[in-house]
Amino acid sequence: MSLALRLRVPTAWTDCRARPRLRPGSCTPLRPASGRFARAGIRLEPMQPILLLSTASSAEDARRLARLLVEERLAACVNVVGGVRSIYRWQGEVQEDGETLLLIKTSAERYAALAERLLAEHPYDTPELIRLDLAGGDPRYLAWLVGEVEGAATRARDEKPEPAG
Repeated sequence: MSLALRLRVPTAWTDCRARPRLRPGSCTPLRPASGRFARAGIRLEPMQPILLLSTASSAEDARRLARLLVEERLAACVNVVGGVRSIYRWQGEVQEDGETLLLIKTSAERYAALAERLLAEHPYDTPELIRLDLAGGDPRYLAWLVGEVEGAATRARDEKPEPAG
């Protein structure tokens, strides 16, 4: 009988001094376990935290989108930053508008579901959605971030009904 246990940790720590000592002397992200750990059924699965940028035309739309993403556990946190001035070219003309910036923190595993939901709910025809992979950060914060969205992803994956046979 094997022990089915998965340990999830964020990847991409670049500073050995800033991360917990999960593998002393190593600055590399954890990789799937091998050897005796694999035989015991233990796998280490790194999770990649990411930052998404988006904008909305009003603070109300931005707050609505932010709340939706956090409530549905697609994002761990969304910062709503007002007072952004955007200058861009749209349909052949230079435009200038006030917008509200959304800084969306999630994991790479949740990106597709989040993007689908955001694009479906966003009032713009062509919403901004830019993904930035995070190269580092406070390990405790990154672990919290990933934990907030990964729990929902794991439950959704594990609770999928078996196909009718």
